[in-house]
Amino acid sequence: MQTLSSRPCVRSFRSICLALGATTLGMLTSGPAALAAGGYGPVSPGPSGAPGGFTKVVATKSFGASGGALKTKVGADRFDVSLPAHAFGSGRVEVEVTKPNLAALDHALPRLGLRRARVITGLGVAFLGSSGAKLPPHRFRRPVRIILEGAGLSQSLRVLDLLRPGKARPLRLVRLSSIGKLARIAITVRGSEDIFVVGTSHKHR
Repeated sequence: MQTLSSRPCVRSFRSICLALGATTLGMLTSGPAALAAGGYGPVSPGPSGAPGGFTKVVATKSFGASGGALKTKVGADRFDVSLPAHAFGSGRVEVEVTKPNLAALDHALPRLGLRRARVITGLGVAFLGSSGAKLPPHRFRRPVRIILEGAGLSQSLRVLDLLRPGKARPLRLVRLSSIGKLARIAITVRGSEDIFVVGTSHKHR
């Protein structure tokens, strides 16, 4: 009887393992850019790694179909999140307000193309369904109004929504009133947002 040698099988198995190991090591050492290029991206660093943080919860409130308001403070600034009646249809919605890391946001401004600006204030607002997940934009039947009140808001401002590190989109603001350095501005949103306000700065970055 002829005996089959197991050595070719062993050599083949070792070759496969070496090839897989080299591929995995290359992906790990090349970082997020390689993963993104390979169809796995863009890779998000997660909430704790994003500039600005927006992870420290400062207020929560549950709302029904009749709507209502959540008033809170983030630092020295006041915020009023107003939900109109039937903004989300049926069911209850949990509104969660988070405090950003303003120093980290300020440091990230050059990546957003804002080299001659400074961060004045900000907040994160999330609208959570019964499952705890953020409500998608199509669930918003009516926009939610957010009023910001604080010092430094009377100057030339831009209100931005931080989409991800290195990218933000402007939000339209309406100036309600201004007395000296204290001012009230309003914005409307149709989804969970990480919002921050920037003003002009004379300091060159």
